[in-house]
Amino acid sequence: MKRMFIALTIIGLCILVAESSFAQATQQVNLTVSAVSKIAVCSPSLAMTINNGTPGSDALTPASVNSTYSITHNSATSLRITAAIDQPLPAGLTLSIGLTPGSGHGTAVGTVDISNATTAVEVVNSIPRGADANAGITYTFGALASSGVQTVVRNVTLTLTN
Repeated sequence: MKRMFIALTIIGLCILVAESSFAQATQQVNLTVSAVSKIAVCSPSLAMTINNGTPGSDALTPASVNSTYSITHNSATSLRITAAIDQPLPAGLTLSIGLTPGSGHGTAVGTVDISNATTAVEVVNSIPRGADANAGITYTFGALASSGVQTVVRNVTLTLTN
């Protein structure tokens, strides 16, 4: 019994010595989340061709194409999306855009004519912080028969802004 007491005492002392032989250090880690506002479209290039019309009407049958966009933002304030075209379209051609955000990810303004919108126009507003993936974009291209046969390339810029 005495030997068992001595053995347990020695084991206890060894544990104390072992625990006291470790060193510790403390380090403060500062964590920051910066402002993030990102927007992307699913395809950098789209094509639309008008190839039909109604006899007796100058307005040809419009062409439409669908695409998608995705956004992420962590701003405390609601953001909006604007659209602009790099150069006005020639007379007789029109280009409209309509964005359809996901439920709870902003309010669509509706279909907006951007044919001459070299200054950004609002297409979605009241976007709360968070993310919206694969939200809808619809482009509609219109032309008058009197504008002739032509091919035009324009860049449309979507901007996520406050």
